Amino acid sequence: MTRGTALETSRTVGCPIDLSKVKPQYRQFFDGFQGFVFDYDGTLTDSMHVWHRVDEKFFEALGMEVPDNHQQTIQGMSFLERTEYIRDTYEVSWTPEEMIDHWNATALDLYANEVQPRPGCLRMLSCVTKDKTAIATSLARSNLDASLEHTGLISHFGPRTVSSGEVSAPKPDPALYLEAAKCIGVHPTRCIVFEDTLTGVQGGKNAGMRVVNIREAGSDHNRSELDRLADLCIEGWDDLLLSPNVDNA
Repeated sequence: MTRGTALETSRTVGCPIDLSKVKPQYRQFFDGFQGFVFDYDGTLTDSMHVWHRVDEKFFEALGMEVPDNHQQTIQGMSFLERTEYIRDTYEVSWTPEEMIDHWNATALDLYANEVQPRPGCLRMLSCVTKDKTAIATSLARSNLDASLEHTGLISHFGPRTVSSGEVSAPKPDPALYLEAAKCIGVHPTRCIVFEDTLTGVQGGKNAGMRVVNIREAGSDHNRSELDRLADLCIEGWDDLLLSPNVDNA
């Protein structure tokens, strides 16, 4: 059997995905790679709306509507920086601790009860070798663990999850991805990262990994820069996989 035929019908040695389930045009992309590192928010789960809801509930508690362009303004700020911005801009009397506690409690409730996997996510995970997959996320550990239990994704990843609070620096620093690679015992240059945001794509590239940008649903944010940096861009998980009704044996 030729090398090309083998790629089309099964896993290559060490490859974590069943290539017979992958669309033919993407099979060569995975050849030679041994581990997958997944972002969580917006990549595995349809969860990016959570922080819009957090803002809505916070400003509702203040008796206000969410200001125009608020999400764009605070993007990239730490929680502490956000509290300073809000106190200075809107003359809010809440302490930074009160604001952060409110945000965290609201987010935890939403992650524990509402967040669901993105379309095609479960089918994608069913095609990969579990012990060669890990999560690298900026999400707080409490939110991540609650969401993993709620969605059932814990069964796919077990302990192979890393939160930004557990490494030396957040994305786009490579620390999260390098730690995730350690979790699965795969050299970073033999890992493929799946990310939806620019900072995530940058972090994966900084770690020396191949990067797939799975678009955030309904967003064109930073699209041209993502096109330039990512090794592959897709609109969703179903873009990678053959239809379940296709017999490719």
